[in-house]
Amino acid sequence: MADNQQLYAVPGMLALLAEPHGWWTSTDGGRTFRRSPGPAEPARWQATRGRFQLIEATGKVGRWTGTKLRPLPAQPPLPALNTVLQADGRTISSDGSEYGGPVVAAGAGEDGKPYAAISLDEGRSWQQTPVPAPDGAVGVLRVVFVGGEPWLVGERPDRVGFPALWRQAGLSWELVRAEGHPATGQVVPLGAGIVAVLSPRGAGALVDGRYVDLPWPLTGEHFLRLLPDDTLFAAGPEGVLLGTGHFGDRTWTSIIIETQ
Repeated sequence: MADNQQLYAVPGMLALLAEPHGWWTSTDGGRTFRRSPGPAEPARWQATRGRFQLIEATGKVGRWTGTKLRPLPAQPPLPALNTVLQADGRTISSDGSEYGGPVVAAGAGEDGKPYAAISLDEGRSWQQTPVPAPDGAVGVLRVVFVGGEPWLVGERPDRVGFPALWRQAGLSWELVRAEGHPATGQVVPLGAGIVAVLSPRGAGALVDGRYVDLPWPLTGEHFLRLLPDDTLFAAGPEGVLLGTGHFGDRTWTSIIIETQ
């Protein structure tokens, strides 16, 4: 018996953590699993987090080599780091060199202000990018890429207040404002400047600087995220809802999980 079990899923892999016995990972949809004893994440699972990751012990940005997470010689010039993420695609530098997509690092400082930096040469050098101050303090700053479109999501220190949002504008960030948004809630960028919102009022969206209600069958008790195929995944107390379609026009399917 395990004291704690957690199942994780990413495209192409399942991972089960069963404390204190270790990890089990599967790359064939759960037909077979490989065990990795101990609390440390197995290499095959850690590799799914991307080429660039934060090293928890030091708070620095590291590059995954296939077997180890090594700190980059050049670190983002930021007072705090909460997240680092690389976009898909390729980048051509000014000297004609070709690299992977841009890497964005971001964090909220002890002063509650947001900070971000970008690398166009896979972490060899960094440029700090201005982030306009929002109304109120930011506790955690996350990077989100949707269809290659970079966003910053600033969670409030109480993790309840309505988050601050920015879209990338060249080598700076544009604060996204929305008239009439709820005082609390969670946000999920959908691309094309549209952001899904869940709050005690139900579902809504930020569109062209305004908040609008949406007739989705969701409540403030759901946890919403966007899957890699652009499906919206909403987990609630009574099951899961999947929203397929584009932006605000979604068809919702209910999945009921029964336990015996």
